[in-house]
Amino acid sequence: MDFFWQFVKLIIVLPLVLITAVYVIKFGLTRLYPDHYIQRGGLKIIERLHLTQKSWICLVQAGEKYLLLGVTSGGINSLGELSPEDVAAILPKEEKKDFQKYLNEYQRDSAAKKAGLVNLKQKLSGVLRNTADKLDDTVN
Repeated sequence: MDFFWQFVKLIIVLPLVLITAVYVIKFGLTRLYPDHYIQRGGLKIIERLHLTQKSWICLVQAGEKYLLLGVTSGGINSLGELSPEDVAAILPKEEKKDFQKYLNEYQRDSAAKKAGLVNLKQKLSGVLRNTADKLDDTVN
């Protein structure tokens, strides 16, 4: 009989947990990371700067235009329009790396580490030889 009630509790609680997980993924993540989810059509949020908890400034790309928008809980105001040259000067230069570049960097770094270990091993063996020679001299 005890097993039956545990099974009933499981049947009731499991759907609640699944519904909560779906809600958090669907609505919670879009609030935490809206830039990732808001890239539909010709609009794209390029940069966002939070001023207070309920207000921020957004740089939005609308086709070929770049708009600077002030966003508050009361509404959205256009602060101005920027040229593509202005935007390029403002934004940091990000170099897109493909897998081959990452692989080359890793191989170069691992080769440098290996070379460093080889040099360290040679230095340590030289120090050990010198120490052994000194010990032999003091014993004899």
